[in-house]
Amino acid sequence: MGFAAYDMMFYPPLKNVYRSIAELASKHCSNVIDIGSGTGTVCKLMKERGIKASGIDMQWKMIKNALEKDGEISYFLGSGYNLPFKNESFDCSTMSFLLHGVDEYMKIIEEAKRVVRKGGRIIITDYASSKNFASFVIRVIETFAKEEHKRNYFNFMKEGGIETVIKNLKVDIEEEKNYFRGAIKSYVLSL
Repeated sequence: MGFAAYDMMFYPPLKNVYRSIAELASKHCSNVIDIGSGTGTVCKLMKERGIKASGIDMQWKMIKNALEKDGEISYFLGSGYNLPFKNESFDCSTMSFLLHGVDEYMKIIEEAKRVVRKGGRIIITDYASSKNFASFVIRVIETFAKEEHKRNYFNFMKEGGIETVIKNLKVDIEEEKNYFRGAIKSYVLSL
């Protein structure tokens, strides 16, 4: 699937989630790194709200697509497991729909914490353990993902989804947002 098709398929149903992430960031952040930035949708929405947003992704084709949307945003080719930034480089980090697709999400969260200044925020959005129709549709879509991604998604959900991840972090939850009757959740975590 081409990345323009990716945006056409996922942006319409998730546009309110993406806008909400940008709104949450606008309350707390002025300098953000979006980890797993993909096609740059969240970075673009944050920039529209006056935030200095940068993105990092492992796929050059995703970054190329993001740069075509807005060439003024800085994007970096790299991994969330080893962010190429100094400690406390940003006042916030965001991750949307990233953790369910990786095998060692705690390493990514630790890296996000490292690059965010003390008193900063991490905003994480991902799939929750809800058992409603939206969750069913998500499960069906995820069965068509590449094998590694699909395996990681089902392991993530078996462990309890984003709620379990957040609970295990033992950090202060400043704000929580639910979408699609709890099938997707965003958390603003204060450091």
